[in-house]
Amino acid sequence: MKQLFSLILFFSFICSHLSLVGQNPFQKIYVFKIHEEIAPPAVKTTRDALEMADSNHADLLIVDLDTYGGMVDAADEIRTLLLNAKMPVWAFIENNAASAGAFISLACDSIYMKPGSTIGASTVVNQEGEKVGEKYQSFMRSRMRSTAEQNGRNPDIAEAMVEAQKTIPGVVDSGRVVSLTVKEAIQLGFCEGEFSSIEALLDYYQIKDYKLYQH
Repeated sequence: MKQLFSLILFFSFICSHLSLVGQNPFQKIYVFKIHEEIAPPAVKTTRDALEMADSNHADLLIVDLDTYGGMVDAADEIRTLLLNAKMPVWAFIENNAASAGAFISLACDSIYMKPGSTIGASTVVNQEGEKVGEKYQSFMRSRMRSTAEQNGRNPDIAEAMVEAQKTIPGVVDSGRVVSLTVKEAIQLGFCEGEFSSIEALLDYYQIKDYKLYQH
């Protein structure tokens, strides 16, 4: 079953790649950065970027992401904004998509990662880094699951990024919160590819003659 699931993911990636190569569906591409704690300013940045991309009829929005996490309510608001975007949204993980950063990444249609980056470890903690109560963990688990499901990713793995007691045979043992390397994320369907830069990503898909707008 695991081999079959891996083959399905592989062929899904190949078909997705072939559907883009040789075409130029993205002529206006907007990029905005979240290289900070996930808090109200990051929500404003996301909302402003989406409004600008929408008003200028962007074909693609890329979230340049590097964060260790932040506030759950702010991350949930960003997640909703991205899921409701009128154009495709890609995440490009520069270094870390930890905690709330992983949550935001799952809201994107596609996830790409820079060599050496990681995604996961989404247990809800307080400002001292201590795990908070079950009410908050339960909320985060359900949101991670539903977000993963909406974009065709394995909800059990998404939940295991929050809950250390979650066991997935062949993937994670009980007692370890999931945090994935680039290679692991690709194998498990949580990353579509590894690229050194956004420009390298666009070049791989042979997307040419585009205008890149930095928000």
